Amino acid sequence: MIKNLILSLTALAGLPSVAVCAETAPDVQTRPHLQFEAVQTRLQAQFEALVEDGFTGAVILALDGETIWSGTAGLADPAQGRLIDLDTQFDIASVTKTLTGMIAADLIDQGLLAPDTRFGDVFGDAPTPFNGLTLHQLLTHSAGLVDVVGEDAEALSAETQRARLYQTELRFEPGQGYFYSNLGYSLVAQMLEAVTGQSYEALLTAYLARAGIELNRLRPGGGPRSDDHFRGRSGSGRGVLGRASARLDPDR
Repeated sequence: MIKNLILSLTALAGLPSVAVCAETAPDVQTRPHLQFEAVQTRLQAQFEALVEDGFTGAVILALDGETIWSGTAGLADPAQGRLIDLDTQFDIASVTKTLTGMIAADLIDQGLLAPDTRFGDVFGDAPTPFNGLTLHQLLTHSAGLVDVVGEDAEALSAETQRARLYQTELRFEPGQGYFYSNLGYSLVAQMLEAVTGQSYEALLTAYLARAGIELNRLRPGGGPRSDDHFRGRSGSGRGVLGRASARLDPDR
C-alpha cells in the first residue's frame, strides 16, 4: 500500500519515481514542471483520491530537509475520535525483522553467534526438535515453525513464548521448506538477548545510534501504547519482541 501510495503521488505530481544520485540530481527549483506550488496541488488531489479509496495514515514528502507536502487522514483512536496528525506514532511492525537481522549479523562478526548456532545451544532446556533449529533457519523462515503463538494485542514473556513454542509441531523438516514466521524472529531476539546479556530494546537503540538514528520510543510486543499512538489493528504485533515506533518529523 505504501509503495502504491508513493508511486501514485509521484506519478500525478510529475515527480520522478526512481532514485537519483544526490550528486547528479538537478535543482528542483530550476525545473518548471517541478515548481513546488504545482507539485503541492497535484499531490493534494492524488492524496484526496486515495483517501476516498480508503487510505488512512500520514504522509510527508521532503527534499533537502524542506517539506514539499504533507497530509493526514483517518482516526488514530476510533474510540476517542482522535484524528491522525503528524505527531501520531505508528508501529513499524515487521521492519524490525530487518533490524534484528542486522544485529544478528554483527554478533556473528563478533563471534558471539554463528549461522549454525542452534537454539538449544543458547537455551539448553529446549526439547527436540526445537533445540536443533539454527539461527540461519530462524532468520530465513526455513525452520518449519508456525507463524505465531499469541494474539496481536497479547503481551507474552519470553518464557511463556518458549513454553507455547514447545507445544507446537513443526510444519516441515527444518531447512526443507519456507513458511513465514513471526515467532521465528521472536526467538532470534531472545537469542540476541541471551548471548549479549542486554534487552532487545537496548541492543536496537544502541545499534541505531551508531548510524545516527534516535528512536523515539520502543514498545515491546503487546505493550501499552502512548496517547499519541495509532490504535488501529497493527496486524503484526503478535508478541514479537522489539516493536519500534518512529515519529513523523517534517524537520528531519
